[in-house]
Amino acid sequence: MEVKLLHHSIRLGGVGETAPGVVCRAIPGSAGYDVYAALDALVVIPPGKTKLIPLGIAIWLDDPNWVLHLMPRSKNPLKLANTIGVIDSDYQGQILASVLNASERDLAINPLDKVGQLVMLRIAIPDLT
Repeated sequence: MEVKLLHHSIRLGGVGETAPGVVCRAIPGSAGYDVYAALDALVVIPPGKTKLIPLGIAIWLDDPNWVLHLMPRSKNPLKLANTIGVIDSDYQGQILASVLNASERDLAINPLDKVGQLVMLRIAIPDLT
């Protein structure tokens, strides 16, 4: 797996190295890597609207039997518009979170707010003949 950092405030860290902008697993039992809003300024999402929030990273998986899922964090009020984002092994662009404001008030996303988590899963690819 190869990770590219695309924003000056995002970096990689080891397990438990929880600081704003550090992509890491919070504890050894964490399945996902926390990811952050790679923003230079506050973004406001009006009620009922969706915005793409850059995460400041691109990941290339060199094995087609693996996939990344961008999932909501259990302790986060942010809603991902498509609930789970699938990032195929051959996608190499910046990962974006489609964030939906399901409330009746404006939703503010600050630079380095936790947006979700990336979970890597092994998949089976059957022959459909």
